[in-house]
Amino acid sequence: MKDKLEGVSLFFRGHANKEWGLVPGIYRTESAIKKEDYLVHNLIRHCPIDFQNCESSFEKLVKMHYELPTRLLDISMNPLVALYFAAIGERDKEKDGEMLIFLIKNEDLSNFDDNWVNILSRLIFMPSEIVNVEADRSKWQVLINNLRNLQEPIPYLNSADDLSKVLCVLPKLDNPRIIRQHGAFFLFGISGGKKENMATLDVATIKMRIPSAKKAEVLKQLDQLGINEKFCFPEIDKVAHYLKENISD
Repeated sequence: MKDKLEGVSLFFRGHANKEWGLVPGIYRTESAIKKEDYLVHNLIRHCPIDFQNCESSFEKLVKMHYELPTRLLDISMNPLVALYFAAIGERDKEKDGEMLIFLIKNEDLSNFDDNWVNILSRLIFMPSEIVNVEADRSKWQVLINNLRNLQEPIPYLNSADDLSKVLCVLPKLDNPRIIRQHGAFFLFGISGGKKENMATLDVATIKMRIPSAKKAEVLKQLDQLGINEKFCFPEIDKVAHYLKENISD
């Protein structure tokens, strides 16, 4: 087993319902992906101060991730955090949860400022009319020109297939929630040159079922280890909610 993990990093994700798929928020409803650029531009337009320190398209994407559906999927480097998310959720408390373990080669990890990370992140700013190049070379050139109009340098792009990536990205640790959750992200590109088609996640994965009958016990044990709502969500409203729910009689 040790040899198999040589040069490999482990990442984790918890689902309160084991039937859930590995689908980022923007792809969970048809209306969201069709309005991706509208959502992004209007959030930045109405809340410019929140984005003034973002240095790249990816940093803007991370900033809006906790408020909007995006093409990011949360993962963690801490298995206890993933286990917590596999056990929480009032709506799915009667459903078996699931913890997923992803085995990713170190050479396949991306940093927050890698060129390919920013290429895929830039797709959020452009409508389908520009992104959907499919096999049309004239449309491809229009997309390239639009990508070049944004702030980061871009690598050489040959075809729409170059955009059909799913990257495992290590973000800046400049967000309290990311820090607490030991967070990272899968960043989803597009498939077949169409923005509406999600790129395929192809990663070695181990799945562990969390029985619904054990969820309360799991949460109690995690709480004793300091893994709870106020740890994973350090915002004042979440901390206050945890404190109110745990007042002793």
